[in-house]
Amino acid sequence: MFEPQDEPRVFFIPLGADFGAHFADGLAARLIHLAPEDRARVSVMLNTARALRRVQDRLAAARPALGLMPQMRTVTDLDAFHLPPAVDGLRRRLHIARLVAELQARTPTLAPRAAVFDLAASLADLLDELQEADIPAQALRDIDLGAFAAHWAVGAQFVEILAQHWPAALAALEDGALDPGARQRLSVEGQVAAWRAAPPHHPIIAAGSTGSRGPTRALLTEIATLPQGAIVLPGLDHDLPAAMWADLAEDDFADHPQHGLAKLLRGLGMTPSDVAPWSDRGAGPGARGRLLSLALRPAPVTDQWRLEGPAQRAELPAATEGVTLLTAATPREEAQAIALAMRGAIAAGQTVALVTPDRDLSRRVSTALGRWGVLPDDSAGRPLNLTPPGIFLRLVMDAMGQGPSPVGLLALLQHPLAGGDGEARKAHLAHLEVAARRYLPGLAAPVDWERLCALPLARLEPDEDSHAWLRQIEDTLRPLRLNGDAPLADYIAAHRAVAEAVSKGQGSTLPLWEKEAGAEARKLFDRLTAAADAAAPLTLSEYRALVAQELAGTPVRAEGYRPYRGVSILGTLEARTQSADLVILGGLNDGTWPSLPGPDPWVNRAMRKQIGLTPPERRVGLSAHDFQNAASAGQVILSRAAKVDGTPTVPSRWLNRLTNLIKGLGPEGTAAFDAMAARGAMLIAQAKQLETPDERTPRARRPAPRPPVGVRPPTLSVTQIETLIRDPYAIYARHVLRLRKRDPVGELPDARDRGMALHDIMEQFSTHLKAGWPEDAGARFDAIVQDVLTARAPTPALRLLWESRIAAAREEILKQEQILIETGRPIALECRGERRMTTPAFTLTAKADRIDLMEDGTLRILDYKASDPPSKKQIEVFNKQLPLEAAIAAGTGFRGVGGSDVRALHIKGLKYDVEKGQLPERSLAVDPETVQAVWAGLAKLIAAYDGDSSTWPARIRPQFIQYESDYDHLSRFGEWSDGDTVSPEAVGR
Repeated sequence: MFEPQDEPRVFFIPLGADFGAHFADGLAARLIHLAPEDRARVSVMLNTARALRRVQDRLAAARPALGLMPQMRTVTDLDAFHLPPAVDGLRRRLHIARLVAELQARTPTLAPRAAVFDLAASLADLLDELQEADIPAQALRDIDLGAFAAHWAVGAQFVEILAQHWPAALAALEDGALDPGARQRLSVEGQVAAWRAAPPHHPIIAAGSTGSRGPTRALLTEIATLPQGAIVLPGLDHDLPAAMWADLAEDDFADHPQHGLAKLLRGLGMTPSDVAPWSDRGAGPGARGRLLSLALRPAPVTDQWRLEGPAQRAELPAATEGVTLLTAATPREEAQAIALAMRGAIAAGQTVALVTPDRDLSRRVSTALGRWGVLPDDSAGRPLNLTPPGIFLRLVMDAMGQGPSPVGLLALLQHPLAGGDGEARKAHLAHLEVAARRYLPGLAAPVDWERLCALPLARLEPDEDSHAWLRQIEDTLRPLRLNGDAPLADYIAAHRAVAEAVSKGQGSTLPLWEKEAGAEARKLFDRLTAAADAAAPLTLSEYRALVAQELAGTPVRAEGYRPYRGVSILGTLEARTQSADLVILGGLNDGTWPSLPGPDPWVNRAMRKQIGLTPPERRVGLSAHDFQNAASAGQVILSRAAKVDGTPTVPSRWLNRLTNLIKGLGPEGTAAFDAMAARGAMLIAQAKQLETPDERTPRARRPAPRPPVGVRPPTLSVTQIETLIRDPYAIYARHVLRLRKRDPVGELPDARDRGMALHDIMEQFSTHLKAGWPEDAGARFDAIVQDVLTARAPTPALRLLWESRIAAAREEILKQEQILIETGRPIALECRGERRMTTPAFTLTAKADRIDLMEDGTLRILDYKASDPPSKKQIEVFNKQLPLEAAIAAGTGFRGVGGSDVRALHIKGLKYDVEKGQLPERSLAVDPETVQAVWAGLAKLIAAYDGDSSTWPARIRPQFIQYESDYDHLSRFGEWSDGDTVSPEAVGR
């Protein structure tokens, strides 16, 4: 296939080219001249499995002419040479986590136990780096820590695990298995030794790899020197000055896109001028390539922009003609614009590829393409934790320990994979509906099964079937009640058994493990089961962290995956050997592309250099090469979002360099940049227009129903009068339509619950004041607080919180109560009353918190508020509860209260002001004339809503309303709230 030569045989495929197509076509042109048996002996190695399939498909199209196909594999798929197998990655991580946990147990101050798995994963990554570089872990011991900060000595204790304990543990526990990095290096060394002992005479070609990793670089170097060996490099930049190549191979330039290739060529004793093109399909990207090459020059030599930039002004129109700069406001806007561009490429008969490391962006784009029924070929698939089986398994896992919360239980049982199939599923959902409507609301977390299962029997019409179903669910979930440290095998067995039982229900099939995602979930549990013996006993939180990590790291292809031909979403590695007519580089923000090197807790930059490890910028350099290669395609969109989650972003450093270079090239550069940005702005505008409806729906008017007079409420309470004043529609919905808010499942305790507890406390304490101020008032108050909070606080944590707030206000409450008792004694607590009017016919009801008999024989009505009391103006206009209670008392409407002359109203706030050191109060003096005026005003208000033409509008006086109405959704409040007004003539005031 190749002519004999003394120099290494190295080829390249230019930047921006479709590597797979170029390589396959060049290979086919060489194979056609070989005899059929010689073609079958040719060995081809590609950098990824996806690139391998791409080349195989391309060659298959030419198979009638080629006949037998060459042998093809990836560069990591080497002969074992009788090496032991590699240890399973999960087992290794669990082994290392056990060693880390032992160290943490001996010295708890080194790290929290919750960090054990994160530390183990980080140590495993360091171990792989060391072994790939053929650096023994003992080299970490030789680092002189005296020159570094003291905290590095703490990390050294964990690193000692790799140097001292791990080799012995691996040999003893895994039957001599090797670490993956060590095995790969030994495989390369074995292959190289075999080739040198008996050089092969058949062609061996390695393509697509930059040789950035040590073992791969050694393999490529050896292949290039074989008699019929050759390597084909992706994206070699021939536009860089020859003098720069020697410097680019140094670690100081590890973040440059050509660093890996420069290092490989230096090892071969070659320069780019010695590298020949693989095929005659073009020598390079031309003007675009020269522009990108200059823009991405290393930082120390960016002064070359001034020297070489002016020469590129004439080329700017050609270099930027196919480039679109898309700067969206948000990730959603970016995804919509990208999807529209991809749809346009499909309509034009082009292939299109989105290249991005941002998985959130790729999922958004996939969803947006669904508008046109386009399913892209996504190289990464979908994480298992976002699939139905993954979500279901997470819900089961959340129920482990003390048990599920009401919300968690409802979410688990109503999941599509729960309850079996067919009629069993229907029956399951019917029982669940009963539980969600009648039994689950009001339950605290975790679910109290004894109380929950007793509820159906306590109803007037007990539902025996529902009771049996609840008991069955309790029995099914019982294995999840694991406490303390437990073996990983116990967690897995309980998790799996309960998940299968809940999924199958009373059905005949097990939906959980069906389809592609279910099969992957089952494989994951099989792996966990097989690796369980490698783990030390775990806490529940550790088990959850482990399983969540594994679920998130397992990709899944959709069932019946049939992607749209020619539409791809690629990661940066896959894009290295693929291209398209239109290439979209998405998520070009610093921190996303490139992702910034994370903090290394074990070795800093100086330590890495001391022991021979590559600098952390190596990964940035690889990403830079992927960017340069993709951006060199014919038609390119460079896309980013200006804000993510409301936070401003920073453009990718490469995008910044490119745009700054272009804008700095005078009027030509400004015109080129404006044209790039204008094309992006047009895409965004078109995407927005696509989502804009052709016709505007008229804004809804504020609802103002006019119910028949006969169905209007004849009775309201004093608290509902405020609602009638502010929001008549809420009274209409509650009393005319008879709608009640359904208690939500798992609703957290709120201010209302705390207010009810405070009312109970003050009611019980007031009973001790009927005979005067007791000497042990403080002790009695404290005992009441304990009893009430024990009964009412749903959780211990909330009880402590409420108790601390009451304790802060305790002295002030007792002080104010003692002052009140000096002028009057309680004669009625939580006293019910009512008063009727004849014109119109109406009954006002009330329940007074407390009524005191004053020394002069008059009455004082008290109301306790858990929040701040309303102002006097609010009481006059809106909050008429106490004045109306005075009107009821004036009509002797309170049971057991003989007097009717109310002279004082007192609102006592129980929300303690820490800064002022006081409880807010509001006192109002009233007289018979004032009370009579209040009653007359109520009669006028009721008459206004009793007329034939009167309406009941929504939220007509919303001042100071700090809560949502239960009926805002029914009145479609959000549709008219910004501009609609209600006519004062619509109702009486």
